[in-house]
Amino acid sequence: MKIHNKLLSVVILCILAAPTFAAPRFQVIEGSYTWQQAKVDAESRGGRLAVLKSQELLDAAAPYIASFEGALWIGLTDEAQEGQWKWITGEALTFSNWWTGQPSNSGGEDYGHINWKARDGLRRWNDANNDDVNAGPGTGNLNNLKGYLLEYPPGDGDVLPYSNTVLAVEFQFSSDLGKVYTIESSTNMDNWTVEEYGIAGTGALIRRFYSISNNSEKYYRALVE
Repeated sequence: MKIHNKLLSVVILCILAAPTFAAPRFQVIEGSYTWQQAKVDAESRGGRLAVLKSQELLDAAAPYIASFEGALWIGLTDEAQEGQWKWITGEALTFSNWWTGQPSNSGGEDYGHINWKARDGLRRWNDANNDDVNAGPGTGNLNNLKGYLLEYPPGDGDVLPYSNTVLAVEFQFSSDLGKVYTIESSTNMDNWTVEEYGIAGTGALIRRFYSISNNSEKYYRALVE
């Protein structure tokens, strides 16, 4: 039997909970808007043009984008300085989903939109003029399927990320590949309580964190099952 006994010092962990958001977070607004008109309309609805500044936000918006086959304005522009793309929040563009060869700034295109489905099935981004009319399928250069992606930022009623500080100990032991381990704890080394079992050995160091009460003293051991 292989036993690892350790009296461990207390460490402090800060646990960040995963954020959740109230629905709807995004909404497709159909209509023939210029980028500036879409921005004003979004704000009048209590939201904004979508700020898709991370892969997580893009993934969250994907079902809404997929529900509409036309082009969609988003809150992205380089109107203040050519080539310096920023979100309408003032944040610099650090994550992007540009279509191949974009942004091209062809004819002074300063506003971002999501490609219409027939043009790009992956719905990547393109730059366009403020009053662009060739932004989707239609008759000639007139797009009959167009709109913008509205975002409702988290509000006071939404569940936001929070941090929670807890006391914990870190227990480590070297494991052998192919063996299975049980971790037990004790306050006096006479009576042991199983903390975890069925832990597969990896041939490397195994680490576990266990929460404890303040000023408590515990021993931990790993046994081969």
